[in-house]
Amino acid sequence: NEKQRNAATLVASAIVFVLTLTLALALSSFADSGNELLQVGDIAPRDILAPSAQSYTSAILTESRRQMASDSVNNVYFPPNPDIAREQIALLQDVIARIDEIRANEDLSDSDKRQELASLGIIELSPEEADPILNMDENTWASVSTEATTVLERVMREPIREVDVNSVRDGLAMQVSVRFNATNAAVVTGLARDLVRPNRLLNQAATDDARQAAVAAVEPEVRSYEQGQFVVEGGTRITALDIEALDALGLLVSPDLRLQQVAQALLASLLAAATVSLYLTRQHPDLLSQFRLLWLLEGLFLIAVVSFALFSSDGAAQYLFP
Repeated sequence: NEKQRNAATLVASAIVFVLTLTLALALSSFADSGNELLQVGDIAPRDILAPSAQSYTSAILTESRRQMASDSVNNVYFPPNPDIAREQIALLQDVIARIDEIRANEDLSDSDKRQELASLGIIELSPEEADPILNMDENTWASVSTEATTVLERVMREPIREVDVNSVRDGLAMQVSVRFNATNAAVVTGLARDLVRPNRLLNQAATDDARQAAVAAVEPEVRSYEQGQFVVEGGTRITALDIEALDALGLLVSPDLRLQQVAQALLASLLAAATVSLYLTRQHPDLLSQFRLLWLLEGLFLIAVVSFALFSSDGAAQYLFP
């Protein structure tokens, strides 16, 4: 009975030793859960090659091509609206009529007249444009105001988009008859300048439809890799396109090797236990009955292995201790 108890104690001690040693050796594996190895902006530590011939649809390249297709579509505009030109000509006629009233009002001083011209609201006249208006005789003013109407009517007949307004305003001086001197020509452009506005408006719905059609016509971008082909070269900075390729090829995350590492640790523990048991049986059989000493030796052994596992930078060092 005593021999049976001793044998059972030895077997139990061996099992506890093997399980505890396995846990100690596999300790580091439980912290490895297969997290991402690389992120955008990282430097690739080595060359990464395709493990096999694979193809995948690149969402990044497809979206880039679709955006380029959308951007290449020109805006669609409505035909020029003649009512806009009529409205602007009518506004200019109102401005000219108001200026006629200011010029003819003898109760206003020259200073008051300048203030009235500055507060017309519909257009803005600079002092270089307002002063000549007050100094013109009736015939000159009639010619200037008529020319301003003619110039505005002429330019508003042409299609004018929002992006064209500034260039049309800058070209007004070229529309004024050469019979006017520089001062009077400046007054003509001053009267017409602020009344130039777009007469060809953006057709947003048609533009959106055209862009959607261009995007729909883009085929998905497929990338292919042959076995052993470079996916990322070592030393280069990782881009979003690289991350997409690594993810599609199954290279972005580290494989989960915990089960394999636990099995490896169990095998090493069994070999260590078998080796120690064989050594004690042949060389020191008397120790097999001294359980306290055996447990002390097991404890010291396990403490050393755990210390290697916790503090050694080399994961293989703990396997060298036995």
